[in-house]
Amino acid sequence: MLFVLGVAACHPQAPLAPGAPQTDGAELEPQTVTHFGERVLLFMEHPPLVVGQSARFLAHYSVLATGEPVRAGELSLEIGEWRAGVSAPKRDGLFVPEGAPPVAGSHSMRLVLNSAQARETIELGQVRVYASAAAAAAAFESAPEDPSEIAFLMEQQWKVKLLLARAEPRELAVELAVPALTRAPDGASALVSAPVAGRLSAASPARWPVVGQRVELGQVLAHVEPPLGPAELAQLRALELELESLALQLDLRALEITRDHANARAAVEHAERELERVSVLRGESLATQPRLEEAAHAVSSAKAELAAAAASLEALERARQSRSERERVDRERVLRLELRAPFSGSIVAVQASPGESVTDVQAVFRVLDTSRLWVEGQVAELDQPRVRTLPAARATFPALGQRTFELVSSEATPGYLAPSIDAATRTFAIRYELSNTDGELKEGQRVQLALELERRSCAVVIPAAAIVVDQGVPTVYVMASGEAFVRRELELGLREREYVEVLSGLEAGEHVAVRGAHLVKLAAAAPASFGHGHAH
Repeated sequence: MLFVLGVAACHPQAPLAPGAPQTDGAELEPQTVTHFGERVLLFMEHPPLVVGQSARFLAHYSVLATGEPVRAGELSLEIGEWRAGVSAPKRDGLFVPEGAPPVAGSHSMRLVLNSAQARETIELGQVRVYASAAAAAAAFESAPEDPSEIAFLMEQQWKVKLLLARAEPRELAVELAVPALTRAPDGASALVSAPVAGRLSAASPARWPVVGQRVELGQVLAHVEPPLGPAELAQLRALELELESLALQLDLRALEITRDHANARAAVEHAERELERVSVLRGESLATQPRLEEAAHAVSSAKAELAAAAASLEALERARQSRSERERVDRERVLRLELRAPFSGSIVAVQASPGESVTDVQAVFRVLDTSRLWVEGQVAELDQPRVRTLPAARATFPALGQRTFELVSSEATPGYLAPSIDAATRTFAIRYELSNTDGELKEGQRVQLALELERRSCAVVIPAAAIVVDQGVPTVYVMASGEAFVRRELELGLREREYVEVLSGLEAGEHVAVRGAHLVKLAAAAPASFGHGHAH
């Protein structure tokens, strides 16, 4: 947190607020406060405080996270026991509490902001309230204007939504940049070829496989119908004879089952008529009870035999259907062979059409599985002492807007460090595996691979976006006070992603412009366009 309290002009010849102390017609310059809170930046101007003289406190509030002004809310100013407050800003970003502190001496100053954009209490330490204007004049001397400061008013900062970053210690990685490409893992690309020479036909009459089509493991992609030579014709004839023999046996068995079923039905009908006749005789006492029970038992037995015959008939029908399917499959085995997908993936090449004749070595389809990809880089031979083991790495894809993936070797995603150096390129391979289930990454894509060799503590680190290259020199613009910046030339060190180490030119705790830094540079070149005063 940075705190500045001093005698500094907001801009040349800044007018004092009403009630400011005067001595012999000379005006005292206002006091300024710049304070970085957790959520807001406060820049406040006020005249030297004198008992009984009303003072205006020009409190500018910016939201640090967005660079926008605080547009609504309440502000309470506390100096010792004295309070002054406003229920709304005078305009976006500017709150103007006003009043006269009643007691001379050193008092604690506090500002309490209550806004939907940010709620924060800022303790500003001790402020002096003077007993008279003469005492205030005696305590202050006009500070000379610093020609190196660049005026950039709060209103201008809000217009461009200027963002600031604090220079602070941070741990950065020492990285080695390695060129790399993505490629499919071994075994993830396969050519589907015909096992024998023959004519191609579609597996489905609706569609021949096309490039980009998703296929699953074992899916039939096409058929190949080999030409039938004497051996194949003999095999087909033998199969037909075998099928005819099986069909004859099945037909004979069908006759037996049908006859048994008919006999069983007739036996049931006969037993039911006999049971009916015996029941009538029993009712007239012309038949005994055992005879009636015997007739009923005969009906049950006949029905059981009928049920067994019906079950045999159903089994016969299933056997006939099964025989028909087996005949179809057996004939297809002789007449055509299946081309199946070796794994789940996408068809990336179709090299033949249905009806076309192919040889037994000709590729018909190429199937590629990119659900996993290898990121493979080439490390220079001279860097071998620095890469003795497989380090953690970061893969950045320029084609995807610099999207970055963290890479580590694990059991689930194993990596590889080549044990030998390529004689032609004098490099050795380093490889990581990356999940690509969403299919966003492509095979053969360029990758910027950064190997993390070690991590190092750096005393001063800032976002790389804060650096403006000015005549070939890395430069930043440091906020000296709320509306003034100074230019600093830097010596840079390590860089990791969006952060860079500063070796000289900047101290920890200072705040630099990030978004809008180039406009501060323009303000330095044309101060007349950027440094005009603002009316409160």
